[in-house]
Amino acid sequence: IGDSAFECCNSLKYVNIPNSVRKIGDSAFFACDSLEYVNVPNNVTSIGSGAFEGCESLKYVNIPNSVTKIGKYAFRSCNAIKNFNIEGKNFFTENGLLISSEGVLIHSFSTEPNINIPNSVRKIGEWAFDNCDSLKSIYIPNSVTNIDEAAFYACESLEYVNIPNSVTSIGNHAFCNCDSLEYVNIPNSVTSISYCAFRWCASLKYVNIPNSVTSIDEAAFAGCYSIKSFNIEGKNFFTENGLLISSKGVLIHCFSTEPNINIPNSVRKIGDSAFECCNSLKYVNIPNSVRKIGDSAFYACDSLEYVNIPDSVTSIGDYAFEECESLKSIYIPKGTKEKFSKLLFAHTELLIEIDI
Repeated sequence: IGDSAFECCNSLKYVNIPNSVRKIGDSAFFACDSLEYVNVPNNVTSIGSGAFEGCESLKYVNIPNSVTKIGKYAFRSCNAIKNFNIEGKNFFTENGLLISSEGVLIHSFSTEPNINIPNSVRKIGEWAFDNCDSLKSIYIPNSVTNIDEAAFYACESLEYVNIPNSVTSIGNHAFCNCDSLEYVNIPNSVTSISYCAFRWCASLKYVNIPNSVTSIDEAAFAGCYSIKSFNIEGKNFFTENGLLISSKGVLIHCFSTEPNINIPNSVRKIGDSAFECCNSLKYVNIPNSVRKIGDSAFYACDSLEYVNIPDSVTSIGDYAFEECESLKSIYIPKGTKEKFSKLLFAHTELLIEIDI
């Protein structure tokens, strides 16, 4: 069955797959909203990435002994699944979790508020807990080394997660949109926090960053407007004036509630979404040390009225000042390499003066 063969066949409720089929392609049944049951025949060896993504009515799936591979996020947003009927030893279920024999947690179909991940799991796969609305706490054992991209995306009720000392990386969007998450304890084994890892965790207040962390991608904490402080160990990162800054001079996140902010001279780049939703910000002083302003750097700074961009800045990212509804005046240096674009000020209706 080819890639996207049945994509958006919204009236489809049941499909009979014959024994002649060997492979179900990527996104083969993507967004088949009415599909309730799938009988995968015993000759199928591979279920592609996103094969049943967005099948919101899917309740029962059988996985025969012949299946040796299930692709990434094959069952993403299939929140109605009640059970997997599994034959053979390539996959198994435990605690409402679909797990491969190689230790990859593929999909959660549990409705329990508290989940213990078994010790057989080595990796929490991409989108594994996507939109698990009932999940409040999760126990991750020391067997887990990786939390993959969007593993806990939009788990809106998730309040607590323990990240064990075995985990070395936290993937892109891993905890994005976890609205109820208040505190994150990052262990000393983690070396990198990826792009948008905690984006829009609106309740997040405290974050510790151990000495082991050498890389925090831009926008890792974008939209986390409740953060009060970062507890930082080591010299890879520091805070100043309510700003999280890397030792390489990248301003990663603003957690200040002050109306006027002076960016320190140690900053070389204002990172993507660094000031996103800093609603109290009225004025920001950008020093001559800054060379770049990242994408969406000041997105939705509702109260921002005035920005003076120094001549040292050579690049201004896309949508840098989008939805800055109070912005009245801005100076953009003539030496800016990027072409001036209205996209910089999308939905900034009150802009009255631009000096280039």
